[in-house]
Amino acid sequence: SISTTSPLSDDEYAELDILLARPELEGRAMDVSMLEGLITAAALCPNQLSSTQWLPWIWDKAAGSTAATLAPADTTRAETLAQRHFDYMVEWLAKDPDSFEPIYVCGPEWSVSGWCAGFVLGTTLDKPQWAALGVSHPEYVAPFRHLASANELDDEAAEEAMDAVIPSVIAINA
Repeated sequence: SISTTSPLSDDEYAELDILLARPELEGRAMDVSMLEGLITAAALCPNQLSSTQWLPWIWDKAAGSTAATLAPADTTRAETLAQRHFDYMVEWLAKDPDSFEPIYVCGPEWSVSGWCAGFVLGTTLDKPQWAALGVSHPEYVAPFRHLASANELDDEAAEEAMDAVIPSVIAINA
């Protein structure tokens, strides 16, 4: 049997992205890039978040309140893949954080600003912890906030923020 924390394959990422983009979801669901940003922030949280705290957001990126409207089998499949990716992220950040890479470095189909928007959203799931970090180390959370709201990703500030994402994740994790 596959260990629960095996990383998703390229085919599984694609499958998850297709499930989340299904027309019956009416654009409410996250894509994989945003989902990964969300679960990265959730995985970094010192208070272990349960999946019930972040899963609803993948189906409703605006409010985290609309349940999945896919067929039950598709909903289960998408949530199983998302949960496995989360479990893998927790393990990755625990065992080998220096090798961390967000999915958007793997190809242009994954959005940097979407990833960062998911990450910023993930920080709202445990506001006290992230607020404390924002006070003690504002530079750690600044790049995500900048890129989440950036309209242009080709200016110098965006370049600097992009260069800071991976070191920031590693620093927050430490």
